[in-house]
Amino acid sequence: MKKTFFILLFISFGIPIKAQSLADYLSAPFPTSLTASPDGKTIAWVFNDQGQRNIFLAQAPDFSAKMITDFKGDEGLDLGPITFSPDGKTLLFVRGNSRNSSGQAANPAQLQMNTDKKIYSVDLNSKESRWFAPGASPIFSPDGEQVAFLMGGSVYLKASKDTSESVKQLFTARGSASMLGFSPDGKYLSFVSQRGDHSYVGLWNLEKKELKYVETSLDFDSYPAWSSDGKKLAYLRIPNVNNLLPFTSIKEANPWSIRIFDVEKWEGREIWKADLGRGSVMVDDLPAQDSRLWWAKDGSLIFPWEKNNWMQLYSVNPETQEIKHLTPGEGQVEWVHQSVDRNSLLVMHNIVDIDRRQISELDLSTFSLKLISEPETINWGAVKIENGIAFFSSDWNKPGWPMIQINGKTLVLAPELFPKSFPKFHSEPQPIQLTAKDGFQSFGQLFLPKDYDPSKKYPAVIFIHGGSRRQMLLGYNYGAYYSNTYAAQQYFASQGYIALTLNYRSGIGYGMDFREAENYGGGGASEVQDLLAAADYLASRSDVDKSKIAP
Repeated sequence: MKKTFFILLFISFGIPIKAQSLADYLSAPFPTSLTASPDGKTIAWVFNDQGQRNIFLAQAPDFSAKMITDFKGDEGLDLGPITFSPDGKTLLFVRGNSRNSSGQAANPAQLQMNTDKKIYSVDLNSKESRWFAPGASPIFSPDGEQVAFLMGGSVYLKASKDTSESVKQLFTARGSASMLGFSPDGKYLSFVSQRGDHSYVGLWNLEKKELKYVETSLDFDSYPAWSSDGKKLAYLRIPNVNNLLPFTSIKEANPWSIRIFDVEKWEGREIWKADLGRGSVMVDDLPAQDSRLWWAKDGSLIFPWEKNNWMQLYSVNPETQEIKHLTPGEGQVEWVHQSVDRNSLLVMHNIVDIDRRQISELDLSTFSLKLISEPETINWGAVKIENGIAFFSSDWNKPGWPMIQINGKTLVLAPELFPKSFPKFHSEPQPIQLTAKDGFQSFGQLFLPKDYDPSKKYPAVIFIHGGSRRQMLLGYNYGAYYSNTYAAQQYFASQGYIALTLNYRSGIGYGMDFREAENYGGGGASEVQDLLAAADYLASRSDVDKSKIAP
């Protein structure tokens, strides 16, 4: 995948050379929820086209994209995730919004209808869809006969071919359930029961209709992961941290650990525990997903650890406690996808380029790591397909788009859907470093205006991302909102502004010491000094009008 490809893509669309509006910069549909069928021959994803969300399907060998839902307009209803049945013949998707603390689902379009999350089923032969059940987080049983899902913090189970409107709660239990997972043999359904300041890993025996909890404690037991034979369940035990002011620095805590539970013997043991000090805290949002443990072929467990200042992957042998560092380098692991055959992990990271995102494949037999994406692009959401991968990719002049890489060749999916009005002009952002008055170093990207003349003085704008667990990149972001805000900076540059996107302390992408900087947030708002440093930097430039700098 070369940059010249993206240029040719734009030329092939015959984009007219004219003044571009902000709407033009925001015109490309944004892709999410990429998933693949178990046999790797079909992929599906969601396109959000200016608020109108629909599911697209592409099948081997040509992977021509087809829209399989037909939702009209911007109704403010989320769409996704998408789940294939084990035989690849049925697709489940969730449409609707989450509820707030008062039990009300978001309804920004003021629709006169129930906007709660609902599950729908699509027959991939006929492409016909039907309502399946209220709820979210559906997963198929290994044989595809049953679907477990969540509604109101409770677990439900329904036959996958059941077309009735009836739903039945699987069991009654205290707490709020999450992280559902069938054992590979289909005998058990694992879940996490949230109890406020602690959580349990629970097991429901589908044959005996019996509920038990695994080694209950006053810690947060979570992220259960089944071994391939279904005999063992690994999970994390994360000690509770009490009386911590929200949004403040935390670099050390009572260390978290990995435990393995033998279901047949009904006994568990600790196989590994984090060291004191750095890496003793399990970060909530890295990796950014509901999986933190993956079984390797030799029985080892892959897990994320921040021992060296970076959230990276390690393996531990449960018998010998031998540790291996699998993703060395300067950068973080942000997302992980395990192949259906459990032979490999696809890893999204910024180890190759701190201001972009790359995809590498980790072989779970040899633990070798291979970079499989183009280093100077931004890549995410990868899934394994037959003879390759499907993923999303963006660049400094191209927003995120679905791609496939098969037998070493990279192809763009659905090129006909890319808007012909998309702007020709883009300012290639330059990485910059900023030093605050307290000596802290932050980062950013600088966009020079169209027809830039260094002898002129330009107005300047500073964009401050939210979160703060975010990072603006040297290209269109992998998050929908931040892709739009990147587009806004390009628009500013097209209108004669110098634009600066600021990655201030407490954000992700630059390691634990940056993210957990002293006195940030509620501990003293030290990140404000980074904003002042950005303003000082712009004011010091000979091409900036000091009287026209705005955040």
